[in-house]
Formats: sequence, structure tokens, C-alpha cells
Amino acid sequence: MWEIFLGVGLISTLTSPFPLRSLLGQEQMGDGLLYWVLIAIFTLSNTLLLRLHPELGRSQLQGLVIGSVILAISIFPQAINWKIDYTVTSGQILRENILASTIFQNQQPIGLYSHRGHASFVLAATAVMTLVGWQWQ
Repeated sequence: MWEIFLGVGLISTLTSPFPLRSLLGQEQMGDGLLYWVLIAIFTLSNTLLLRLHPELGRSQLQGLVIGSVILAISIFPQAINWKIDYTVTSGQILRENILASTIFQNQQPIGLYSHRGHASFVLAATAVMTLVGWQWQ
């Protein structure tokens, strides 16, 4: 599946009118093909590590829970001051209600990294893994 996904991404990058941008991604997000190659390498190497040392699974789950708590707490300062967006351009106004990072004043907070969808996915996935882990003890 990873090979198919990355293969389609490679074809897309090679045929793109902007191949460098396709490879490196958007300036703010850095979500190009290179990002996905790094994610694939991390995921596959972590899977191999867990197959060789399954006892590390519990420590990884604890790390995800701790990281998710920190991510959830990071959203509260944004509820107080919408200009905090944890990017290089944090606080810089593009227009009256739009930050330079293209976050609008009434959008939900983005958390410590990336974008709301990524932060939401991490929090939801960790909540599910925590519940499953709790059920399995």
C-alpha cells in the first residue's frame, strides 16, 4: 500500500507543473512528497521495531497519551488569544481577522503543530487507543 501511495505521489510530482513545490510541499505545511516519504520510513521502521521488541508498545502508547495531553493543553492559550498559532508568523496579521498563517479569527485552534485536522486526528486516535489499552489492561 505504501509503495502504491508513494508511487502515485512520485508520478504526480514528476508530471506536476511545479515539481519542486510538489516535492517539498506548501511553505507553511511542508506536506509534499518528501514529507510522506519520511512518514512512510518512520511508520515502517517503527512497525519493524515493534515486531522485534513488542514490549515497547506500552511505552509508545504512554508517550502518545502524554503528547496528546500536551497537544490538548496547547489549545487553551489560543482560546484566550486567537493570534497565537505556533508558527513562525505567530501573531502577524494579514488582514483584520486573518493571520499571516491564514488562520481566521473564528476558526478552531490548531494546537502545537500543523493544522486542525492533523491535531484532531492525533487526539481522536490517541483517545481510541487509550480506551482500547484500558480495556485490555
